[in-house]
Amino acid sequence: MKFEQEVDECWTIPIDRFNNPAYIEERIKNVTNKTLFKNIFEYLYNDDCTLGFNNKKLNYICDLEQAEQIVVNQLRKYTNGDKKDNGGYKALIQARKLRYRCEKCGYPDVRVMEVDHVTGKKDPNTEYAYLCSNCHRVKHTLCNNVGN
Repeated sequence: MKFEQEVDECWTIPIDRFNNPAYIEERIKNVTNKTLFKNIFEYLYNDDCTLGFNNKKLNYICDLEQAEQIVVNQLRKYTNGDKKDNGGYKALIQARKLRYRCEKCGYPDVRVMEVDHVTGKKDPNTEYAYLCSNCHRVKHTLCNNVGN
């Protein structure tokens, strides 16, 4: 399945930002707290980054682009919140790997993206999928109707 709906660019994360130190350096060039913003952008765009998103960084979220704010708000609970100790970094890693696009259809609008617990929320070894709300709903509808 491939999405065909046009999406406003302000709700997508451009692919060329990932693993691009020059992009991060350009973004932090004119900010006062370069270290903090560098950490924020590495959290979002560096595949090797394992930094969390602490509350001090959250004070600066309003200085990010809208799509970046949405991604941070969505994923920080997996890296710093109550899901951190339950393998939550896997959710961030999966979302980054997919460049914040739906794993099933490739839809790039971050406003509708959801983290799916592939083997269930109670499984401490769960894997995560990053799905648009439509594909997530279809997955759960199919799973709930199997055998009926």
